[in-house]
Amino acid sequence: MKNLILILLAISGLLYGCYYDDVTTADQLDVVATSYNLEAIESGNFITYSIPDSILHHDANNDSDHQFDQIILDEIKQNLDDYGYTEVNPSLTTPDLIVLPEVLTNEQYEWGGCWDCWYWWDPWYPGWGWGYYPPTPGYVYSYETGSIIITIIDQNAIQEQDENSKALWVSVINGVLRQNLTKARINELIDQAFVQSPYLDQN
Repeated sequence: MKNLILILLAISGLLYGCYYDDVTTADQLDVVATSYNLEAIESGNFITYSIPDSILHHDANNDSDHQFDQIILDEIKQNLDDYGYTEVNPSLTTPDLIVLPEVLTNEQYEWGGCWDCWYWWDPWYPGWGWGYYPPTPGYVYSYETGSIIITIIDQNAIQEQDENSKALWVSVINGVLRQNLTKARINELIDQAFVQSPYLDQN
């Protein structure tokens, strides 16, 4: 499953890189990728699910921003409910599906103006936005890229400890964590992951 997530991240990163120079708004950098096991989805009788009440964050700097966690959880639940699934308390009822939400955050650096000007770069320049040192011939700026990863697993496969079992569905929503990111945009991206996955619909 880790390999699958890495592949999806690589694909979304490739799409991101292909048109980076042509973007005019940050929203254009958002990519939604999904992978699924259609045979397992269609052969299973999945009705119930459980989801943690918190999101697992992967951040090398250990300073993850949790302000959007509840928004992400609520929208995942809303889409699953709309598709005919029912959330259950796993301590009371064994769910058919386990839904695992994660957030992966990385800091990226970009440079411009001069390809041979690395000696001008101060790697300790703080944070968000432009790190420009006139009259140097180039500039470097940093920004955070973040991915929302949603994985759906068959609970029976976990109980049977099937080492060959695969995730039923994985979505990687890759984009830029930006200061003006809104609840509406997060919801739109999560919704898109389910819109492009009609085979999950149990209605």
